[in-house]
Amino acid sequence: MDIVRSFEQDGTIAPSALNYLGEIPKQYLYLNHHARRHPLGIYNVSLEQLEKDFDKLLAEYFGNLKFLRENVHIDGTLIRDNLSEGYIDLLEAQKSFIHSLRSHIDDCYTVLATLVDVANLPNKAANVTFTDRWLKAIQFPSLSAFNASISFYKNDYLAPLVNGLKHRQSRLRGLFFYKRADVRVGYFLEEPDVDGVAGPSPNVHKDRNSAFSFGRDIIFNLYHVYFISDALVGAVKAALDHYHSYSLKPTKTDARNDKWLNILRKASEIHSSAFPDEIERSFACLTLADNSGLYCSVLRYPVLMFPPRFPQGMKVMSTIHLDGVGLSYKIPYLQRTKYGGVR
Repeated sequence: MDIVRSFEQDGTIAPSALNYLGEIPKQYLYLNHHARRHPLGIYNVSLEQLEKDFDKLLAEYFGNLKFLRENVHIDGTLIRDNLSEGYIDLLEAQKSFIHSLRSHIDDCYTVLATLVDVANLPNKAANVTFTDRWLKAIQFPSLSAFNASISFYKNDYLAPLVNGLKHRQSRLRGLFFYKRADVRVGYFLEEPDVDGVAGPSPNVHKDRNSAFSFGRDIIFNLYHVYFISDALVGAVKAALDHYHSYSLKPTKTDARNDKWLNILRKASEIHSSAFPDEIERSFACLTLADNSGLYCSVLRYPVLMFPPRFPQGMKVMSTIHLDGVGLSYKIPYLQRTKYGGVR
């Protein structure tokens, strides 16, 4: 699916909900105990946090990549053996970003709650705390469609990461592949297996022999921020039509354009690179065009890498953190796969 945002057509290349949420008639808004801001206010506050975390992550990614490239000899050997300190701020930025992405989805549920008149709801609904469950309890008309559209991203990608970090004492650990100027930076979620051996989480990395490359992961997440925005617009439009037979129309606005133009510019500099197991998986890609200052962005997913090939002779290094008790640790990719072996 292609997501196109155009300064000429939309006024902003920020996510599409900004063109719609301010146009909801006041008489159709209900700022109940689940939604205490105007829907556009909710969305603005949520995007502001994402913007900060995106900026931080991109800065740390490019800074870390530059640092690592400066520490690889032309013959492919490392100038320094211990490069893990360069990863500390990058992994902290990624952790904050993951939590903000999950919170952003909760904020989208809060936007939907502003459309509900609570006057005629059953009393039992008032006791439901979480907004998404409350929307389900009151049978919000477009909730199922919204949930279905974001299910893969929310439940298959984000949920295992967030649950591991919040409830299972999991940690993000860094690793990188290198061969001369080709340096590929990534991370994995660390968690012990049933035998107590720390390494890639079996809840996230099913084979415990894989990880996420930032080159794929950042654009993948960027795409889904825009995708979720489109899904939110669809859910709001459907609910207004259901409740009031009202057809919501967009307005042209320059809201948050500069922030997202800056993010898209930086993200467009990421070169498509992958880890061994990712080369046959779907990618998201970003194209940013400048027509005399009239910017247009296209985010596309899914696409496949071409050619689907991983360079021979790559080496891998990972950050290892023992807990003071366990003596074994599993580093991804040291076990040979169908894509070959690394050192």
